[in-house]
Amino acid sequence: MARKRALALSLRGKFKTWKDISGADQRYAAALSGNLVPAVDPEKQGGHSLEATLGSRLLVGHHRLALEASIPLYQNLNGPRLEADLTLTLGWQFDFD
Repeated sequence: MARKRALALSLRGKFKTWKDISGADQRYAAALSGNLVPAVDPEKQGGHSLEATLGSRLLVGHHRLALEASIPLYQNLNGPRLEADLTLTLGWQFDFD
């Protein structure tokens, strides 16, 4: 059986793109018109972003602890949306082998 490394590092990039909302539900047409709250205007929901992520993983026995930090390299949002500054992800797993 191969021995698992106790510590591993990773680097990855992620490109995301999303479009404006299309279609209509007449029950919510007034609320989504953008006249009341610009942040819910269906024609201002699209955009794209590029992120860089650095991660680490630590193995201790049957436990795996992982931490990732993502920072946006580029963001283009189509409307009054909040930009991301930093995303941290922490995870713990247990292996039942």
